[in-house]
Amino acid sequence: MRVQDGPLGHLRDVVDQRNAQVIAEIHASAASRATKSRVIAQQAVSQSAEGATRTRPRIVTPQHVDTSV
Repeated sequence: MRVQDGPLGHLRDVVDQRNAQVIAEIHASAASRATKSRVIAQQAVSQSAEGATRTRPRIVTPQHVDTSV
């Protein structure tokens, strides 16, 4: 008797089906994250393009501070 013919074969089929479902969920999640990343990147590029036409506030960094005692 082969494993596929008995109750263990059924169990194997159930496990294979569940594994396929989990893999499909992982692929769907990855595709969703990739889409969100593309949208965020496109928004960042468009905001950068808009920002290039405006004057940006100048960031002032403090001068060197003497820490010797």
